[in-house]
This record gives sequence, structure tokens and C-alpha cells, in this order.
Amino acid sequence: MEILALHPGALGDIILSLPALSLLKQKLLGSRLTLAGNLDHLAIVPPACSDRRLSIASLPLQRLYGSLPLPEADVRFWNSFDRIISWTGFADPRFAANLRAIHPDAVIAPWRPCPAERRHVSSIFADSLSPWVSPQDAVRFVELRPDTASLTFAHGWYRERGCASGTPIIALQPGAGSPAKRWPLRYFAQVALGLQPHRPGRFLIVEGPAEPGLGGELAAAIPDSQTVVAECLPLERLAAILSLCRAYVGNDSGISHLAAAIGIPSVVVFGPTSRSHWAPRGPSVTVLRNNSGCAACAGPGSEEHRCLHSISPQDVLRVLASW
Repeated sequence: MEILALHPGALGDIILSLPALSLLKQKLLGSRLTLAGNLDHLAIVPPACSDRRLSIASLPLQRLYGSLPLPEADVRFWNSFDRIISWTGFADPRFAANLRAIHPDAVIAPWRPCPAERRHVSSIFADSLSPWVSPQDAVRFVELRPDTASLTFAHGWYRERGCASGTPIIALQPGAGSPAKRWPLRYFAQVALGLQPHRPGRFLIVEGPAEPGLGGELAAAIPDSQTVVAECLPLERLAAILSLCRAYVGNDSGISHLAAAIGIPSVVVFGPTSRSHWAPRGPSVTVLRNNSGCAACAGPGSEEHRCLHSISPQDVLRVLASW
């Protein structure tokens, strides 16, 4: 059986869907699962969760939203799959009608939680896969393990930057997709300076494409000899570099989901986002959130989220000290 799953989400969303995809492959043994999404983000998806990856941007999705008859080439493409799971298009009746005209049993499901939702997003993904997956099926954490080539690259990358094998490395990730999710940069620097007397080593600063210069700005607040900056690396290489770290401190971001899924002890600072829905999953993850007194979290009328300022560097240092 050929199955196609359409995933429009970003890195963290894809990682939270991995338990559902792994469960689906276990339930439908012998089937081949193609996962369509952002290819850069799909690079970290393990074989246990998909057999093939496609760029979702390359698929004839847009015409499913239209009112014109679909070209024969489109119909042939969609018919090349026995089952289709779409985590996009749920809110558009025309999309659903067009896809179900080709695949009457297509699963077209939402995965973003509504305000009243109590389930974690990983459970929402799994629950959307009925009838193959039932509520009685355990949604298990999927660990991401860098391959040998990526680990070889990571060891060489650290050596080139003067990090000897065995050097304790703490990862700091000051960026996030939205400024409202970013813990103050000076707090990250205070965590690094607070750790240094007790845990001498190096700090890996992770900088993504959405925040150019942020990593350098943080590095400038910490003595140069103590930092290495990873800028816009391919995810499979970044995953390997992170896997060699002793601990991780970051914001509510896709990279934090990546670090947690690799299994690094992680402290993740949350602001306006609900941790009950979006907390990264991993064997050792602590999410810190305190939105008490934040007017922006309480409702409209204030654009500035002060909740992130309620979490101090000492709060993070206490968690790190307990490991």
C-alpha cells in the first residue's frame, strides 16, 4: 500500500508528528509511507517514520483549492497513492471536496490545538489517523539519532574550533520564529557566565536563518574563547553537533524540539505559548513558563509579552545544577 502524508508544518511541528507517523508504519506493516513537507526540515525524519520524502511545494496542491476541474496529470498523481493523509486544507471545503472526489476515504484533519483543547499536539496528530490508529494506542517518543557521517562531521567541526574531545559543551539557542518567544539575550549570557565557574567548558551558540547576527551578539557577551557559533547549518549536521552537548538551553522553537528529541537534557523557556500543547518531548526536558501578570497573555490590549522576563537566569541555573 502506498500512503502519502501531507505536512505543512515547521520543524517543531514535524518532530511532534513523528510518534504518529511511527505508529502508523507499525500498524500498516508492508506499506510505504511518503511524507511531503519542507525538505530542509524532513532531513531529520528517521526511516521508522517515513520511507520517502517529497517537497510539499512541488505537489499540485494549489489546484485542490480551486473551482476548476483538475488536470489529468494531477488526478494521476493523487491516484498513485492508495491512501492520503492531509494535515492541510481542513478549513477549506473546496479542498476537501476536490481531494475526496479522487480519494473518498482521504483523512483531512487539523492538528493545531484550539484554546479549549487539552491534548498535546503529538496526541492530536496520532488521533487524526483513525481508523488505523486508535485512542488505546500508546503515543511513544521517537528518538532522533544522527547517522555516522553526520557524527564524523560534528567531531571534525568541533576540532576545527579548538574543542578537544571530551570538552563539556552547553548549547544555547537564543532565537525563535517570533520575537515574542525570545527570552532576553542578556539572560542567556548570564546563564553562561553563571555556569562557567562551576562547569568549565565551551558554549555552543545556535543561530538559525530567521535571526542573523543574534548568535554573534550573544557570543560577544561571553568571553570569545568560551564560545563556538553554529550558523544556519543543515539540520542533520546540527543534530549531530547538538548530540555531543552535555545540556541545552533554548526558547520555544523548532531547534528546542530537535534538541529534546535527540535526548539532550534540555531547559526550554516558554512565553505566550501553551506548554501543555507544545512542550518538546524527550527523556529529559524541563519547560519553564510563568505568564502570571502578563497583560499580553491575559488578552488583547497589550502587544508586549512580559512573561519571558518573569523567568530569571537563576531559574535556569537551578535546573541545570540539578542534573
